[in-house]
Amino acid sequence: QHYKDDILPPWADHFGDKDTDTESCCSSDIGGFGVENDADSEDRDDISGHEEDSESSSDEDDGVPSEVFDNNLFRDEEQHDWEGSSNKRVEKRKARATITVFDTQSCTRLFRLRRPIKCRLFASPPVFHPTKSLVVWPLADGDVLFLDYLAKTYFTRRLQPSTPHTGHVCMKIHFSECGQFLHIATLEAQRKTPESKKDSETLPPIKPAVLVCTYRLSRGKTARSPPQQIHRMKLALGETTRLHVSKLPFTFTWTSKDLYFSCSGKSLQVYRIPLFSTTEEKAEDLQPVWTPKKPFFLPYSASNRAVHYFPPAVNKSGKEQLPARIIIGSGFTALKDIEPNEAEEEYGALLVKRVIEHSSRGGEFYPPAGCHVDEDTNLGGWVDSHARANILQDRGVGRLDPRIPVERFNPDDDCDLEPFIY
Repeated sequence: QHYKDDILPPWADHFGDKDTDTESCCSSDIGGFGVENDADSEDRDDISGHEEDSESSSDEDDGVPSEVFDNNLFRDEEQHDWEGSSNKRVEKRKARATITVFDTQSCTRLFRLRRPIKCRLFASPPVFHPTKSLVVWPLADGDVLFLDYLAKTYFTRRLQPSTPHTGHVCMKIHFSECGQFLHIATLEAQRKTPESKKDSETLPPIKPAVLVCTYRLSRGKTARSPPQQIHRMKLALGETTRLHVSKLPFTFTWTSKDLYFSCSGKSLQVYRIPLFSTTEEKAEDLQPVWTPKKPFFLPYSASNRAVHYFPPAVNKSGKEQLPARIIIGSGFTALKDIEPNEAEEEYGALLVKRVIEHSSRGGEFYPPAGCHVDEDTNLGGWVDSHARANILQDRGVGRLDPRIPVERFNPDDDCDLEPFIY
């Protein structure tokens, strides 16, 4: 997904439609998907207005109000009034999310869905179920799309955030190998103070966090029945003033029991988050979020590169076949960021020559690098990180609920005038 500007996604509402036709194609891909800016409505014949779960779809104007993206601020949850926007330019360039599923054997299009979106979600691709004709696609504002591309039906559910004044930055979907469980890891960003002035010189700090939820899928109606939440955990990531959403400094590695969440930095910062609860259904789960005990230093450039942590690979009998691995993705440093050594300071031409040899753009490329580590010897084992955050009880955090449309106040229909005689 590519956008012209990188911003944190504000709150917004979404509307959905359904596609019911197929057409021939020359593609050999399993599925095609993307987000496009649609300036007109010439493809409206591909869309119908029915949803399987009887959720209402809207044909109202879905233009993006200009104030949504001012100063990269979130819209408050309580502020539902979107009226008063007259930005013609934005209305003509409405962002639409499109997903298309193809059959690789018959080269036919099985399903196509196009939805207008009012805010943005980054690095959140759709995921196919391992055995069923189910695709789960995270949209924006917490909306998660469940579609059956063979039955040509779909429904949407809204993932409740963990705190007020919170926006979703990215959402990762993962199915268990058995296909009975769905895991969703959401990177959230909470504005620290609700009262943020648009004309302030400095942006208010944000508090990123990771909400990990596990859901049980229906065995008989996997693609039609909404999943049931059985586990949730939250990881607090401190506080920051900015977040580069086009190149997120976080990576996700899934296993059958845990999620390994890694952060870019000069030292290894990885968290092991359990995906299942160890207590009864209604009992409080007190599992910690784990982290390595010993520090493990990485190259200086790892602060601007993706850091992936892969745990030891084991066979079915539980015997370790491959040790843990740390993979650092490729990177690029501009010329002004390169610090010459003592020899190059005396002979500046050597530095310029070294940079030009690597890149004509005036910088230096770093190829991917990796190493094997022993979790006990090199990392000291896993200990409690004390970074698990509390989740408010009885607030529906992490639940996949139907989106309930908010009725706007109408002074003519919603007010009754009664004569008052003193």
